[in-house]
Amino acid sequence: MELHSRSTAAIAEAAVLQTEAMTSVGTVRTFDTDEGWGVIDGPDVPGGCWVSFSAIAVEGYRELAPGQHVSFRAEAANQDGFAYRAVKVWTGAIEPPDQ
Repeated sequence: MELHSRSTAAIAEAAVLQTEAMTSVGTVRTFDTDEGWGVIDGPDVPGGCWVSFSAIAVEGYRELAPGQHVSFRAEAANQDGFAYRAVKVWTGAIEPPDQ
């Protein structure tokens, strides 16, 4: 019985870790300004990370350009066929404060 409770605890802990956002770097694969979403590629997000304009932390008009290098926080999610969703994206060396 103790083995079962340990494995259940390990599964629960893994589920918590997967829902926490991870910080990574990557390159914008594509971004559709008309639709307001795109995809970021990086070593920590196999298959790409879906990103909405609302996750882009910049002043003014929020858009990204293909080939642009970015830093981002992502969470595991099933978003439009992608296993990851960006929760915050920025272009500078320092993460801007949440607004």
